[in-house]
Amino acid sequence: MVKPVSVSQVPAHPIEHGEFHVIRKRLGHAAGADKIGCSHVELLPGKKSWPLHFHWRNEEAVFMLEGEVVLRLDDGDGKFEEHTLRAGDYVALPVGPPGHQMINKTDKPARYLAFSTMDSPEICEYPDSNKVASYLLPPPGADPAKRPVYHMHRRAKPLDYWDGE
Repeated sequence: MVKPVSVSQVPAHPIEHGEFHVIRKRLGHAAGADKIGCSHVELLPGKKSWPLHFHWRNEEAVFMLEGEVVLRLDDGDGKFEEHTLRAGDYVALPVGPPGHQMINKTDKPARYLAFSTMDSPEICEYPDSNKVASYLLPPPGADPAKRPVYHMHRRAKPLDYWDGE
């Protein structure tokens, strides 16, 4: 069922933790999408979006609406790149490394649309904190915050396939 939505009518979900602070509106979920995610994101001044991360299954993309952010990329070898994104800029973030993160280094809010394929199961890595998340996305129409399976752990010494058997 096609269901147009307005950004002004979609509930805001603030996500705040230390240096991270975004206000997210899940447009794709509100419109009933199940294969393409789209969020309207407001990144507050001096804050970061989510931790540096990359996905092994889902692509992401960002289209800047307003303001300015720095896109931080990690090539996986300890080398970082930074790119300034402004209104009208678009960036595709393919599956796998490099890790990416948005940072608002200005004194004004920045707003952008964040798109994602919504394939499940997913594995997401966080290079700065040496973590890995594996999870299933909820079925279409379900609360997107309630994943049926979600595991977050730090990388450690790998186990043998037969360990504990």
